Amino acid sequence: MRWLIIFPSVLAAVGLAALLADGIPVWLRWLRRIHLGRWQDPAVWLDRLRQAGRRQAKHMPRIPASDQTRGVLWDVLRGQYTNRRLQLWQRAALVEAAEAFDAPTDWFVLPESTAERDIRAEHAAAAYALLKAGRISEQDLRTVTDELTSQAGSGTLPYTPALPALRFVDTLMACPALFRAGGAAADLSFRQLREYAENGLSPVTGWPAHCFRPTPDNACGIPLGMTGWGRGCGFWICALTESLTETADPAVQAWLLSAARKAADALLPRQLPGGGWSRQLLADDRPESSATAMIGYALALLSACPALPESDAARCRQAAQAARTCLMSLTRRDGTVDFAQGDTRAVGVYSTRTEPLPLAQAYAIRLGDALISRTRTPGR
Repeated sequence: MRWLIIFPSVLAAVGLAALLADGIPVWLRWLRRIHLGRWQDPAVWLDRLRQAGRRQAKHMPRIPASDQTRGVLWDVLRGQYTNRRLQLWQRAALVEAAEAFDAPTDWFVLPESTAERDIRAEHAAAAYALLKAGRISEQDLRTVTDELTSQAGSGTLPYTPALPALRFVDTLMACPALFRAGGAAADLSFRQLREYAENGLSPVTGWPAHCFRPTPDNACGIPLGMTGWGRGCGFWICALTESLTETADPAVQAWLLSAARKAADALLPRQLPGGGWSRQLLADDRPESSATAMIGYALALLSACPALPESDAARCRQAAQAARTCLMSLTRRDGTVDFAQGDTRAVGVYSTRTEPLPLAQAYAIRLGDALISRTRTPGR
């Protein structure tokens, strides 16, 4: 008869644990949003942002891989709560942006055997950030870019081997790293960006589609997913402006600057009155912090380009300052940037979660730093 007592007790304990696993995060989110956005001084805000970024770089918060808020304990036990690849480059971005010099980087390990490698765009973005942070060497970066160049051959890179026929805007995060490596890698980066400009942009709005499918004759691309996805627009304009700082080729610089100016012209009219950009640019929704931070940072970089006319530079800088003001209103009292859209799980499947995201934290810090200094120029 003892099992009649033990079994219900175990069942109750498991149920309580599952309930707490679902309920505690909701309660903590509410508690941490108390006094949200009460920042007045941009310098104080940036310092607190950097402190929070360093904490996250040392103890990386787990990024949910789905919108599921119930049964979280079961996802954790199955190892499906988060995605390691998703965290890789976001953590590297935090190490670089927050100047987390004492944060461990032993999580960035490349397999020694080529046959074992599953190197993708995220690895290039992570290596680029760690190189700028002084944590890896130029040769380490080239190990990654050489593998990507080999994968692409004379073509361009897919975001994932599971969908080799599609070209995602997310893949463009690798472009600055490829330009930095030079040679064939820089050629690949230029092909990747030109291909997206020719096939992945809306002819009406100039916004990038989430992805596109090249046609057999490469005459045009078939847009798929959301056009005007906020973070996707951030990937596009950041790839252009950051790549502009990593090439010394005048012809490539001219193309990148022209494309970046067109991207800015397409995005500036959709800036919300509070200074942010929403997760879908067609919707005058609440601002989404990752899109706001990425687009604002790119505009701040663009405003520092000497080749940009002063009137355009002033317009970009004003928009970047407004984006900073918006992000200040979305920052918790401990310096954590809130209200970032969660992970996108598939083409056309976009997260409805809005929570802190290391990506938003890193780009908000980069935006704050870029507005303090206008010393960035094209070329190395």
